Amino acid sequence: MVARLEEEARLELVQAEHALARIAAQVGDRCEECGNPIEPERLEALPYTTRCKSCADL
Repeated sequence: MVARLEEEARLELVQAEHALARIAAQVGDRCEECGNPIEPERLEALPYTTRCKSCADL
């Protein structure tokens, strides 16, 4: 159980670091898949997301 929680925390940290790198590159609000803007509400709920809702639903 502890190993699973550690792995989940590590994966979330990797996602956050990737999102911060995208923000630094000034593309943090753009979908990695289609290039369209990521909805502000989605970024507020999932700050480390890299896909718009449409692409994430696929």
